[in-house]
Amino acid sequence: MAVAFDAAASAQELAGDGIITVSITATGSNLAAFSGSGNTGDLGSLGSSTYDGVAMAEMWDAVFETSDGHAGYRRAGIASGLKDMVNTLVAAPGEHAAGVITLTDVDQTTPVGTPATGTGTVSPATVTVAGVGPNDLVLGNLWCQMTPTIGANQTQRYTQNTTSRFLRGDTQPDIATDEVSWTFTDGLWGLGAVAFKAA
Repeated sequence: MAVAFDAAASAQELAGDGIITVSITATGSNLAAFSGSGNTGDLGSLGSSTYDGVAMAEMWDAVFETSDGHAGYRRAGIASGLKDMVNTLVAAPGEHAAGVITLTDVDQTTPVGTPATGTGTVSPATVTVAGVGPNDLVLGNLWCQMTPTIGANQTQRYTQNTTSRFLRGDTQPDIATDEVSWTFTDGLWGLGAVAFKAA
């Protein structure tokens, strides 16, 4: 069975407390969840995510260009039904957004491959995910300064526009290059992507 998209949801806060709760309903078997976030302020902040009250495994979490942070998390073996994903930063940000995607038919023992991440200030934002199998699904999380345009073969799953930043989450099936890419007028960006492995 191929990994399949199930559901997505997202939320944001401005000058908040650094905690975002996103409710999502997962259905199906061999479920897993992906969470992506971004934030900006005087200093970018690091943090953590939980799903249904259980810590999600951190895949990347980095401050870039001093002012911004982006992160990606995952958890396999989630239960079906309405649950909360909570993204918590260590410091209250000026702008903060987070999204969550649930998937079906994910390998519950080895749910993901090796993440690919990058940051920069020039378009395009691009990372290449290695070792993607024919039934895997690549998920990406983008945090950027300018309005982004999605790359070929990708499907946008969550969207948040804060005062000065943009959060995007997407999925992509296995293709020849397994490249996740977004274009925009030059501006800072942080991008991470990972392949969820088929059961």
